[in-house]
Amino acid sequence: MLGRISKLFLVALLIIVPISVEAALVNINTAPAEELETLNGIGPSYAQRIIDYRTLNGPFQKIEDIKNVKGIGDATYEKIKGFITVGDAPAPSDTGSSTSTSTEVIAEVSSGNASVASASEAPSAHYGASSLSTEKIPMKISVDAGRDRLGSVGSPLEFVGETELPYTRYDNFVWSFGDGNVGYGRVLTHIYEYSGEYVVVLNFSTESGKAISRINVKIVNPEIEIVFASPERVELKNNSQVEASLYGKSIWSRGETFVFPKDTIIKSGQRISFGSNLTGLRPLNIDDVQLFGAYNIEKQVGDRIAYFKKELIAKREELANMTAISSSLNKEEATSSVEMRKNSEVKEASVRTGWLALLRRFFLRE
Repeated sequence: MLGRISKLFLVALLIIVPISVEAALVNINTAPAEELETLNGIGPSYAQRIIDYRTLNGPFQKIEDIKNVKGIGDATYEKIKGFITVGDAPAPSDTGSSTSTSTEVIAEVSSGNASVASASEAPSAHYGASSLSTEKIPMKISVDAGRDRLGSVGSPLEFVGETELPYTRYDNFVWSFGDGNVGYGRVLTHIYEYSGEYVVVLNFSTESGKAISRINVKIVNPEIEIVFASPERVELKNNSQVEASLYGKSIWSRGETFVFPKDTIIKSGQRISFGSNLTGLRPLNIDDVQLFGAYNIEKQVGDRIAYFKKELIAKREELANMTAISSSLNKEEATSSVEMRKNSEVKEASVRTGWLALLRRFFLRE
């Protein structure tokens, strides 16, 4: 009797266990990052890679396809294959690869388990032959979080190249800022001298492949003016149609300078006052303070002083010319006065001579 009960228990267990296991499987096509992280060997980074892979390439068709995700090889697959499922995966789509954004570009990989999708991207003007969007392995190379930028003439902008690949000495970040300047390194700062819309291209290369990322940068020349100044505060106004960053600019008065910190922004049409307790500036009036770009302040102040010196020299020359003209006029007036006096004396002498001759003829009958 006991043996029969044991057999019945085993049969029931065999029926129930598969159902429980199936219910506990993680669907790698729909599971969020938190659920994926419950798998053995899958941390936050790999969970995000799985999500990025299925977002870019569509649903996994079979559980073995998870090995196409960067970093998940046979060893990891063996640990998790009994705990994952693809569910009712839809049939593969022939719509081609998605368009690359600046938050994610795709690596050209020459080794590993990567498979290459068909090249269907739109033509681009990049010099390099590396693909923007047709490869399988997302490397997450981005330029400052992948967003387009709005900057001001003379204000520094920070650019950051990001990748989830482990850093190696073979990593190479090359930036083309669109204004003729080139920069090197993962993190750097660039200043645009002129307004315009620029395309910033980041070329990344490492031992495992290459990738290209690009963003758009719009640079404006904001109309910032000083509208009020006193020993207590300095007030600035943004007359532009867009918000403007004051980072990289400074206000200068009486040999003292205050440099605006990062992300000091004035909205379009707005005014902001900066107190003397913050700036250390105490101008007497609006003519006693100047607005400069913070990069190479000494040169700008020197240029301003040179301009005033040039104006002063010009005014001195103008005054000297006016003095010379005045002196010449005075001399001419003096000469004319002498001549007039002489002419008057001659006339008077002539008149006197005429009267004497007339009297002599009248009285002396000459």
